[in-house]
Amino acid sequence: MTDIATNLNTIDGSLSDIKTAIVNKGGTVSGNITTFATAIDNIPSGGANIPREVSATGVLQFPTQSFTFSLPSGTTDVGDYGLTRILSIGDHSPAGTYPHTTGSFVADLSTLTKVSGVYALSDAFNECTGMTGFNLSSLKEVSGNYAFQRAFQWCNSLTSINSSNNKIALNSVSGNSAFYYAFYQCTGLTYFSANFGNISGSNALQLICYGCTNLVECKLYWKTLSATNGLQYAFSGCTSMRWATLDCDVDITVGNALDGIFYNCTNLEDIEFYTYGTISNTNALSGMMRNTGSTTTHTIHFDSSMRSIIESLTGYPTFGGTSGYVTIAYDL
Repeated sequence: MTDIATNLNTIDGSLSDIKTAIVNKGGTVSGNITTFATAIDNIPSGGANIPREVSATGVLQFPTQSFTFSLPSGTTDVGDYGLTRILSIGDHSPAGTYPHTTGSFVADLSTLTKVSGVYALSDAFNECTGMTGFNLSSLKEVSGNYAFQRAFQWCNSLTSINSSNNKIALNSVSGNSAFYYAFYQCTGLTYFSANFGNISGSNALQLICYGCTNLVECKLYWKTLSATNGLQYAFSGCTSMRWATLDCDVDITVGNALDGIFYNCTNLEDIEFYTYGTISNTNALSGMMRNTGSTTTHTIHFDSSMRSIIESLTGYPTFGGTSGYVTIAYDL
């Protein structure tokens, strides 16, 4: 009897695995084994994996179980509206307003080398609270306007963006508002590190991590920043942030590029600002420390070789912050 019970449990587990596999391929199943063969026959071929499931009452719906979102083999780019709202019909309305995927999942986008389409991934995973990770490891170029607008908004199961986990390492961002609100209010995020290469699209990273209230540390790397309002309010409202690294490899050529980047980051203690080239626009940092408050002393660290350049910039030494609460150190 024990062997029979064990075998039945094994069969039951296998059926569950088969059902999951069908859903992961974009098919739908009702849970009844007699429907599995038909479900397998009806799995879509050649298209993006857009999982759906059938509820116990026969309703086709967003999945509530674990799955993997993936793209067809050979996909290297996303065109206009290609993945817009693919797993959510949410937008900028209050959280909980629209249907979305609640099942635990990761998004395998590892075949993408560029995103050129307008609104290509806009709202793609908006409010997908079960999303635990994504793979953009091959992505190098984002030229589509609004390409990642609100793409990961309210994805509160994302905890870290770094070089080995949910990696973002680009050569260029030329799309206007390409990452506008991309990680808006991802309250699970505690660490954010990304390289955006040459940033030229207007408002490219504006408000990218707005309202990530549990974000403690950020590290932002770029080569040349020539985008109007390129990093404006990027980390505004990140009230838990204590440490930040800004790494400019070549130059900042536009004024107010970092305007309000740390707006309302009232607990920010240290900013390490590495500049390996120059800052050619004298207004580049003028509003960087706006509204960072008067409860914590904020120290901005520069390389000693940059002293004459830094002290010639508009807004020095507070760069828009509160007098007496912003200090400059040349100790990198």
